[in-house]
Amino acid sequence: MVYDGHERADTARVAREIGQALLEKRPLSLVALCDGESATLWAGKGFQTFNYLAGFGIPGEEFVPAAEQLAAAIARADIICVPRHTADKPNIYAAKLRESLELWNIELKPGALIGDAMVCWYLLFDMWLPGLLQGRRVLIVNNEADKVANALMTKDVPGELKDQWPADWIRVAGADAIMLENGLAGSAKALAEAEALPEKPDIALVGAGARASHLVVSIAEMYSIPVIELGAACLCLHQPTPKPTYDKLLTQYRSEG
Repeated sequence: MVYDGHERADTARVAREIGQALLEKRPLSLVALCDGESATLWAGKGFQTFNYLAGFGIPGEEFVPAAEQLAAAIARADIICVPRHTADKPNIYAAKLRESLELWNIELKPGALIGDAMVCWYLLFDMWLPGLLQGRRVLIVNNEADKVANALMTKDVPGELKDQWPADWIRVAGADAIMLENGLAGSAKALAEAEALPEKPDIALVGAGARASHLVVSIAEMYSIPVIELGAACLCLHQPTPKPTYDKLLTQYRSEG
């Protein structure tokens, strides 16, 4: 089985690994896998999958190369975060994802850790992220990267999280934004822009749907820095989370964390 022999890591362990990589100035890639990644891998083998892959910025003619990129990135990642699945709490996304990884015969790198797919939210709610970004130069890769970078630089506490975080929640040394465009060409353009940055980032946050894993691993290796796939949580850094969504996430966090 794809996860056999790999240690599972809770949020505290994940945060420690990221912090250690920062101190040692070495690459560390954290990818988060769920329905979009599973659908991409199935589509890459010619199976009919969910109809929303276009929402992840992947047009139909690119399913196969996108899946190949994704499979290669997963095999190179240091921390692979997947949906939680237990006998008493079955998770259809977890089952489909495992099947898609086995379909591609993906072998995780030796020493790779397995985390929870909700880890991006845990890093936010448990206040790990502000400490990891404190005093660092941060690279943001996202379709709203400019807004996220601006929020980090102006230290503006976003919406519903004001009660969760102190007023001076993050003090970054600098923030660079790379706006992500659709398709594999958009991913290639983002990597070219990352390579051309005038200053080396200390850490990067990526929110790019099913294409994120490739970007995460590539940027981590490019600069020898930790790169976190923050997913939709990336947007919480600049915009108020709709309260029903926030309450749902926080309820799920408290019940699973």
